[in-house]
Amino acid sequence: MTAVKTDPPVAPPSGSTPLLLARAVGRLISLSIAAVDLYALAALLYLGGRLLVGERWQIVNFANNLMPLLLIPALFLWVGVGLARCWRTFILLSPSVMAFAGLYGAMLLPKSVQIPPDAPTLTIMTWNLHRAITSDELEAALAIIRDVDADIVALQEFTQPAADFLTPRTADLYPYNALYPYARGVNGMGVYSRFPIYAESFWTGLLGNMRVQMSFADTLFTFYNVHPPSPGLTVNTRYRSREITDLLNRFAGETTPLIVVGDFNLTDQSNDYARLTEVLTDSFRAAGEGLGLTFPNLGYANLLLGAAPPIIRIDYIFHDAHWRALASRVHESSGLSDHYPVISRLAFVGAQ
Repeated sequence: MTAVKTDPPVAPPSGSTPLLLARAVGRLISLSIAAVDLYALAALLYLGGRLLVGERWQIVNFANNLMPLLLIPALFLWVGVGLARCWRTFILLSPSVMAFAGLYGAMLLPKSVQIPPDAPTLTIMTWNLHRAITSDELEAALAIIRDVDADIVALQEFTQPAADFLTPRTADLYPYNALYPYARGVNGMGVYSRFPIYAESFWTGLLGNMRVQMSFADTLFTFYNVHPPSPGLTVNTRYRSREITDLLNRFAGETTPLIVVGDFNLTDQSNDYARLTEVLTDSFRAAGEGLGLTFPNLGYANLLLGAAPPIIRIDYIFHDAHWRALASRVHESSGLSDHYPVISRLAFVGAQ
């Protein structure tokens, strides 16, 4: 039997399209893995610096003000490189994944809160209106306020046009108010309430702050609506920390049940947040589900960016031991503001 001769396979020329494509894909994969390695090492540097020196390092201070955004990519990358069996990168990412789980894992779990069956409850909404002045902005704000139907609404960056528009249109819901609007600036503050207001005061640091005393369930309580300054792009937290110190001194002098709300311009990984939660409870941490991200809504500036989710949490409802949070959430719409409203339902449980 005569063997049939076949020609040997011909290798493609070194410059052929399939080979060039394969090389390009290989380079892209290598560069992608290298970029992930760099990200993992940067995250490790942040976590190590956070443990060893804290916010004395400016880079740690900066990173704390961007949490949890900085660690969220690690979750997806960790799964991806694991499936791709890139074990070195998988190991480098693991501390970031564990840190995220430790810092935020409990927030993703369902909450169960026990209160006395006869404990009276109230609902609070806090919202930075982003200097709303146009008819579209104010109509959107009114729709959200009426939809939430909270017992107390606290507003920051509250303008005179907002006061003129909202007050008569919410009078059926809120017969009481304490309003300190500014013409068009960021310092204005306002509180609308279903409960009688007996005292009020307003002061400015770099931004506006206010204190109100109201009556609920035959009890006088104190309510702060505050707006400490932003650390800015350079992350200078000195002025914010100074105002947090002033607020803590004011809280220490209060003798009635206390609720504190506002745009605090800080994340829950900052030192200033830690100082606040030494004396107050974060209602979202206690009773919310999810990360509670409130800022920014980029859609107010560009509709194409409106689909991007918020990336940090800087708006809060805090309370002292006289209250217990039953539920807390971020509203699904921000209207035309750059902040999303936060809503919490609190039960008055008395001194514990």
